[in-house]
This record gives sequence, structure tokens and C-alpha cells, in this order.
Amino acid sequence: SYGTVLSAFEREQEWQRLLEYADYMHSKGIQLDGLAITSVLHACQSLGLADEAVRYLNMMKESEFLNIQRQTAGWKRPGGRKYFDGPDAVAYLLAVSACARGGAWLKGIELLDEYSRNDSIRVSSVDVLIFTAAIKGCEYEGRWEEAFLVLDNMRKRSVEPNSVAFAAVIGACATACSQIKQSDEGKDLNGPLKKAIRLFNVMRKDESILSPDVLVYNAAIRACAEAHDFKRAVKLYDAMELDGVSPNAFTFGALMTACERVGKTDGLNKVFSLMKQVAISPTNVIYGAAISCCRKAGDEERALLLLRKMVQEKVRPNVATFNTVLMAQAETRNKENLARVYKLMTSDDSLPIEPNRQSYAITIRAFADMKQPKEAETVLRHMRSKGFVPDVDLYTVIVSAYERTGQPLQALRLMESMNSEGYAFYEDKVLNAAFKRALKMANMVGRRLSTDDGEKPLSTLDADESDITGD
Repeated sequence: SYGTVLSAFEREQEWQRLLEYADYMHSKGIQLDGLAITSVLHACQSLGLADEAVRYLNMMKESEFLNIQRQTAGWKRPGGRKYFDGPDAVAYLLAVSACARGGAWLKGIELLDEYSRNDSIRVSSVDVLIFTAAIKGCEYEGRWEEAFLVLDNMRKRSVEPNSVAFAAVIGACATACSQIKQSDEGKDLNGPLKKAIRLFNVMRKDESILSPDVLVYNAAIRACAEAHDFKRAVKLYDAMELDGVSPNAFTFGALMTACERVGKTDGLNKVFSLMKQVAISPTNVIYGAAISCCRKAGDEERALLLLRKMVQEKVRPNVATFNTVLMAQAETRNKENLARVYKLMTSDDSLPIEPNRQSYAITIRAFADMKQPKEAETVLRHMRSKGFVPDVDLYTVIVSAYERTGQPLQALRLMESMNSEGYAFYEDKVLNAAFKRALKMANMVGRRLSTDDGEKPLSTLDADESDITGD
């Protein structure tokens, strides 16, 4: 009955509940049989829980487990699932896949080797899946050299790789290129890229192995993109056409990424044109890469144009895309466009987008940097109204902007309002210095301003609302 409950959770893909129930069974001293543990391993695979998968796989090897048989006679029926006498091929597949998804690529390879040495449990139809799962683990972590070693071992054991395995090996090279570029500009990108292209060319020329399909082409184009080689990425697309392989949205996503990585805006037109030729519409990912490319190139106008085109074509931009457009306007100091993008993000009811903390921070800092402290404070107020607690540095940049624009009373009022957020500005060196400067400047025109002169007392001063949100 316990195993039946686990199977029910598995059918409904209630993975977390399945694991909780398995832990409960274990805590009560109830031994799980092979079918139950297989269900648990399936949950571990789906959630990427490497350590848990290894623990349950090891449980299947214990002597206590080997003596367990189900009390029901269902396993005796013709065609019924037999009771287990240790981990089978499916159990190893699920465990290796869990390791791959959980970042434990090395443990996945160790389990693969363990499985490969046990001829009594190997199943040819499962072999290719287990090897491919181990290679996918290498792909996720950018372990391209290890991916090639697993591929070589796969062929040595007479397991013919499928297109998913080949694409994963090339994908490992792509991931490695992205990691090298992000972490160390001095490292050589040519190693993984050359290996990826060499494997790709072998697949095209060697009739004894699979010819590249769309999965392999996409992986190769992505490798070029991550290596900042836009020209080679386009050449691969041309080869794709020659080979009669139809591209898909992921193909153009990889091509657009190639444009984005080098900030090559003239390549955007080419990619959009190629998409039009094969009647594939741009996706959120493709537009996002194109907008990021415009930002890198300092073309804030085109970034906003593409955002508006997304909205017009009912391709919903996510908050990350909006933030990229906001950054494009901020970096080029285009305050009018900055206000337009923020207004679109917060006032268009057709877009179910809510600014996140980064959205507010980008906008506030940009307005303050462009000496627009009132607009910056308006955004700060909106941020607070949505339940976000602003960091002290956001107050700091607005106070500094008020100082730079000769508005010491507004700076003092804002610092006074910080008490409601629990900030003691006098404990912050920057704000404390700003307070002293603002107070000194205010004292130059009088120790206390009179309301008769058209000024309100500090306690009643409020920031002017701007029209950037359309309120």
C-alpha cells in the first residue's frame, strides 16, 4: 500500500510530496522495495537532487534490501514487474540523470562506470540514455574534455551515440566558452571551440556516424556565439541550409546570441530577415538577445523600438527584458526614454509585468545621476508602495542629487523620512556628511525658513510628483 501511494505521487508528478512520504516511511522503519525506490529516484531526477539519488541507489545495494519482496502476488502475473535483487538499468539511469541535473557531473560518470562494468544488468536500449545523461552533466558544467572522454568510451563499448549525445558534447564546449569569457579574459577560447567544430565537421563527412540534425547545428551555432564568433555562426547556418536541415526558433536564438555577445547590431537585421524567410516569429528569448545587443552597442533608441515591437506583436517581455532597456537608457543618459520605459512598465494594463528590485534601483540611480532627484524620489515612493524596502544607497544617491541641484531642504526632508525605514542617517558617513552640507547651505538663507515666504516647514515638505508613471 505504501508503494502504491508513492506510485500515485509519481503519476501526478508530485515530486516533493513523494520524497517527503518516502522519508516518512524510512523514519518509521518501513523498508522500501525496488519499485518504491525507483519512484523516489524518478523524483530525485526531476528535482536534480544528486545526493538523495545516490543515497537511495546505494540503499538498493544493501543486504536488507535484497531480501525484500512485495507481499502481493502482482509481480507473479505474466508481464508483471518483477521484484528487484539490486539496482537495475532504469535505477542507474535515473541516478545518473539526477547527478547531471544537480551539478554532480563527476559522480554521474562514476555511476556510469559502475553500471557499464555490470553486464548482468545492462540493457542496450538504456545504455545510450545513461551515457547521454552523463554527457549532459558535463554539458551543464562546461566540462568539455570529460564530455569527449565519455563519448569515446561510449563508442568503445559499442554504444552508438544519438544526436542528443553529440549535441551535448558540442554544448559542453559552448558552456566552456561562456565560462571562460565570463571568468578569465586571458584563457584560450580556441580549445573548446575548435574541438566542437572538428566534431561537427566529422559528423558531416563521416558516413559511419550520424549526420548533424537541428539539435547538433543549434549546439554548434551556440558554441560559436559563446566564443564571440558571429561570422562562423552565420556560416554554420548557411551549411544548415545546404544540408537541408530546417532551422527552428532555437537556431535563431543562438544566432541572435552570437550578435549579442559581440554587440553587433548590423547582424540583427540579418537574423530577423532569415527568420522572415522561413516564417518563424521571434520569441521572447530572441527579442531579449536583440535588445541586449542594442544595449551593448549603446543604441538605446533601437532597444526601446524593439521593446515596443514586442508589445505590438503580443510577445510579452519579461522583467529582465525591461531592465535591459532601462539600463540602455541609463547608460546613454536618455532621461526622456527612461521615463517612457518606466511608464510603459508600470502603467500598461495589457502587460502583466511588475518591476522588481533591480528595476527600481536602475531607474532611481539613473534619474539621480542625471540630476533629476524629484523623479528619482517618485520612483522610490512607488518602490515602497509595492512592499520593497529601499537600500540605504538609494536614499544616498537621491540626497546627493538634491545637493548637486541646490535643493538642501529637500535633501534634509528626505533624510528625515528615512527614520520611518529604520535608517539612522547619521550612522552613515556619506549621509551624515550630506546632512551637514545641506544644513550649512540651508543656514545660509536663514536659520529657519518662514511659511510666509512661500516655503513650508521641513516637516511638511514633500517631493513633487512627476508625470513619469502617468498618475
